[in-house]
Amino acid sequence: VLVLRRKSYAEINQLLNKGDADIGLLSTGAYCVYGKKEELTLLAMQQRNNLPYYYSYIIVPADSTDYTFEDLRGKNFAYVDPLSYSGFFSVQARLQKIGITQDVFFNSYSFTYSHDASIRAVAKKFVAGAAIDSLAYDYLLKYRPQIARKIRIIEILPPRGTGPIVARKGLIDEKKIQQVLLHIHEDKTAKDALDHLLIDKFILPEPSLYPTIDWYEKEVG
Repeated sequence: VLVLRRKSYAEINQLLNKGDADIGLLSTGAYCVYGKKEELTLLAMQQRNNLPYYYSYIIVPADSTDYTFEDLRGKNFAYVDPLSYSGFFSVQARLQKIGITQDVFFNSYSFTYSHDASIRAVAKKFVAGAAIDSLAYDYLLKYRPQIARKIRIIEILPPRGTGPIVARKGLIDEKKIQQVLLHIHEDKTAKDALDHLLIDKFILPEPSLYPTIDWYEKEVG
């Protein structure tokens, strides 16, 4: 197995689309935008805390005077990635709900390209707030509680399916690989690794948890 790592979610999508990668662990947002269009096959999804979905958390520094999302109006905000559900799309939906765009609502915004980096940006008060996924927060509570104490959740946004594992179009062994994924937690070594990552196991995907996001390309290309 050759593991390929890239900085952005878009680069991972490109690897799969060009056939340079066979299997990919995608962000939820990336699959909702490109997965069906590129005919990627859903192989499995993560089950965490006995659930197949997760949430987007809006966070601020622990001692911030901001207590609602609306309090972040006119402030500096950190996104994770342009193809992240919890770190971008969830906030766009929240802004649409109050009828305003990010350019008007925030004083400025930037992309950190990782949940950890967004958490650090808030903890160190480089930004007034950020959007991260609840799974990254759970990991933080377990392994880095000293950082978790420096941030505070002010809003929880609606859930989406956990990041799916997909196969590129035309991969011959996708069914065999799917069965390996669905039973990998039965192997002790693999189970230890999953436990460390706070993953219960991989389960059959629920397509309804990945609604298509069709406005993204129209607006940002």
